[in-house]
Amino acid sequence: MCEDESDFMRDPESTPLDKLKALGEPKRLRIIAALGVPRTVKQVGDYLGEDPSSLYYHVKELYRVGLVELVETRVAGGVAEKYYRAVEAKAGEAMQREAAELAEKDPEAFARMLGDAVNSVLASILTEFSWFTSHMDEFKDQEIPVTISEGFVNLTPDEAGAIAKKLGELTGKRSDKSRKGAPRWCLASFLFPMRPSE
Repeated sequence: MCEDESDFMRDPESTPLDKLKALGEPKRLRIIAALGVPRTVKQVGDYLGEDPSSLYYHVKELYRVGLVELVETRVAGGVAEKYYRAVEAKAGEAMQREAAELAEKDPEAFARMLGDAVNSVLASILTEFSWFTSHMDEFKDQEIPVTISEGFVNLTPDEAGAIAKKLGELTGKRSDKSRKGAPRWCLASFLFPMRPSE
């Protein structure tokens, strides 16, 4: 039986660390990716190939900490359909500070959380890339700049910060209402320090 959405409550005291912890469950990152556009929980389930009843708790938790918002309620056939969308989450100084504190306090738990996050992002990328490759004939008359690259670079912390800021600006365009109707693109990036070269 599905959980009643009427008991979805926002926690006004949730912190950036609460948001990080809420994303420690891999399924939730996939839900966030699916909610890049407004969807009902049932539509999220259809999109992810999951039973919607198994997603209500996760959407409720994401809503509680402020990572998901209710954007519209439509009545269809006497039933209220609630549409949710992921809230633009910026990794601000507070979130970075609390992430560093969590890493210091429990490095193994933090590493597991980050590993789950990476695996979830990869699963979402593969899902979307699979869709693209199965619909390539729809793009045959267009020049599509598909790029897949991997690189290891030497950067100062300031340079890495500038790259992270630019990527944040680009991904922030998904919530830019002036761009409604513009095609959606997958932009994935991983930026973190590596072990020193030998």
